[in-house]
Amino acid sequence: MAELLRLIEKRKRQERRIAMPTKFEVEAIQRAPKPKDHESFIRKLENDRELARRGLEAIANLARHINEGLRESERIRSLASVENEIIGLPSLTHNPKRKLVQKARFKVSSETLGEKTEFAIYLLSDMLIYAAPMVLPT
Repeated sequence: MAELLRLIEKRKRQERRIAMPTKFEVEAIQRAPKPKDHESFIRKLENDRELARRGLEAIANLARHINEGLRESERIRSLASVENEIIGLPSLTHNPKRKLVQKARFKVSSETLGEKTEFAIYLLSDMLIYAAPMVLPT
């Protein structure tokens, strides 16, 4: 009886070993196009390339347009800040080529009065503005 049980166990182990795969087969998923389909395949690739090129051109044009708008709004904002700081200054934003290059504030001490006065200089692309503080009547 014990011998019979050993034979049954041995047989089960052999069956388990047989069920385990020893080799794997590789099957191609995509096949190369046939010669008659090759031309249509190439045409499709060329069409896709052309569509991609057009899409990239459209994106580049859009980015250029957005950047120009951002630069223009920054130009107007910087000129408007100069206009707000100086009383009686005519509008600086009418000239589309005018840009604020640099602005600086400095203090000048007067030996006769013994006090410091603050001045401002605004360098624009087409003019230089020198501004002194103005005392407003109360």
